[in-house]
Amino acid sequence: MAELGEVVDRLARVMEADFIPVWLSRPIEALGNSKPLDVIGRGQARRVARVVSELESPGAV
Repeated sequence: MAELGEVVDRLARVMEADFIPVWLSRPIEALGNSKPLDVIGRGQARRVARVVSELESPGAV
């Protein structure tokens, strides 16, 4: 799944590698409390990519 690989690569730039699997498997409010892995699995990787973009933005929490 190429989309998952791209998301993981981008997440590696903004968080500790050990936390990436945790982030991917926990409900995220910005995704309607869905898990990023589930959203990607439904073919909606762009929704997850938008959330990752927010994390990449300067000043992100």
